[in-house]
Amino acid sequence: MASFNTHLAIAKLYAERNKVGDLAAFYKGNIDPDLTDNKDTTHYGATPNSFEHAWVRVANKVSLSKFLKHNTLDTDLNLGRFLHLVTDQKLFYEFFGKDLLETLDHDQFTTDLYYSYVVGNPHLIKKYDLHEIDLDKIMDTSIMKEQMRNVGKRIDDMKRSNYTPKCIIDVDLLDAFINKVASSDLQNIALLVRKS
Repeated sequence: MASFNTHLAIAKLYAERNKVGDLAAFYKGNIDPDLTDNKDTTHYGATPNSFEHAWVRVANKVSLSKFLKHNTLDTDLNLGRFLHLVTDQKLFYEFFGKDLLETLDHDQFTTDLYYSYVVGNPHLIKKYDLHEIDLDKIMDTSIMKEQMRNVGKRIDDMKRSNYTPKCIIDVDLLDAFINKVASSDLQNIALLVRKS
């Protein structure tokens, strides 16, 4: 899944390009799916029986159709949640792709992914002025902070096991991805998902 800062950068650009009435609700919705211990529920996905490679896990992670069966896009909160799910799905299907993910060990991929987020966060915060978003006014950020500590612990644990995490995200490609997803027509995506 995308990092908090990737989600926020996309949400900020999307809000600048589209009419979002309640920006606080939109940002909250955009971050909410990751502020839980059970992301399968908030991403409307399923936990696979096998974790043999990264593709098995991520292919089942997000279900836009399940989200739309239970929600409409008539509130900024739900619009933010839907943008979050679209971002995660596009990250795996378009940014990384099945051919790459089928070759990667799930645990190593996840560690490399989180490590890449740690490396790329300063770039995202600066380029997209994410410091302008006061998350403490929008939500209780204690869960987000705890998850970031857990990411650091996971990276440290892998390093102790003699695995050196790699940065697998090029920031220029990530910027292009952010711009592309922020330009998405969410209502049209929802329409296409409902028709399929």
